[in-house]
Amino acid sequence: MGDDLLLLARDLIQHHPLMGSDAVHLASALSQLLTELAGLWQDPQSLNHIRAAHEDLRAGRVHRLKGVPTVKRLVNLARKIGLTKPRG
Repeated sequence: MGDDLLLLARDLIQHHPLMGSDAVHLASALSQLLTELAGLWQDPQSLNHIRAAHEDLRAGRVHRLKGVPTVKRLVNLARKIGLTKPRG
């Protein structure tokens, strides 16, 4: 376990009511997420998609789902708004 991960876990414990092992798991997940996000920023196509999604959000072009957004519900919404076509 690296020093950066331990420092992040310590900060999480100091600012949130977490147990030690929970803070380490959360710090590890956050570290992995940040690494993945950094990869997206280096990919021009992904960055363009992120910018377009942000612009849609700012313009109010969003779709809301009630409840848990399952894969099935997301695919059905994508079909409804024309992002995907039904198989067959």
